Amino acid sequence: MERVIDGPNNIEMYNAASLKIFHLLKQPTKYMPLPEHKPSLPELVQDIVKKVKEKKQKLGKFMLRLAQRSYGLLNGFVLWEIVTMQGYENLGDALLKTGIVNIVDDKIAKETTKKFLQENTPKYKEHWHGQILKYKPDVVVCGGTFGAVCDTLGAEYYETSTGMKWFKDPELENCVYLRVWHPSAWRKPVCRIHDLLMIGAKEILSK
Repeated sequence: MERVIDGPNNIEMYNAASLKIFHLLKQPTKYMPLPEHKPSLPELVQDIVKKVKEKKQKLGKFMLRLAQRSYGLLNGFVLWEIVTMQGYENLGDALLKTGIVNIVDDKIAKETTKKFLQENTPKYKEHWHGQILKYKPDVVVCGGTFGAVCDTLGAEYYETSTGMKWFKDPELENCVYLRVWHPSAWRKPVCRIHDLLMIGAKEILSK
């Protein structure tokens, strides 16, 4: 397949955001309805948010989780109880202010194994790390990609008081990577995943 275009979901909104956020994920899946004429994640997200605002559809679970994380981080580390009170329009706008980047950008899969990720994260470094160096996010939320990314960058990680791992990009002093479960994770309560991310992010970014 063609390489998927990714990066900021809306470049103007991303640049104007109070906190610049990237979601660093594994690889496109067959459940992601990319535009046929051009496999573009920003175009997909913009189309989804447009239809949400027109009340033609709701945010699917995957995009909803990313939007909730985006909203929480952008609005003072809002916890689950508050973020779930937000309407789809507010959450959609929060998603547009962030970016999405996949480690592997030219292979679609149903799921990504840990071995595949470990083997391919270094191979695709020019792509995913190149996006980070180009757009200089303050925060990179690693949805299931933290270990492979940390190893590839040769970084030293630390832990928050809640046990969440994090590290700073060796080439971008003010760019922090946070470890969190993939948006599709079902093994732990979503509310707990969200709140631990917010509490940890607040602890790190408020220093």
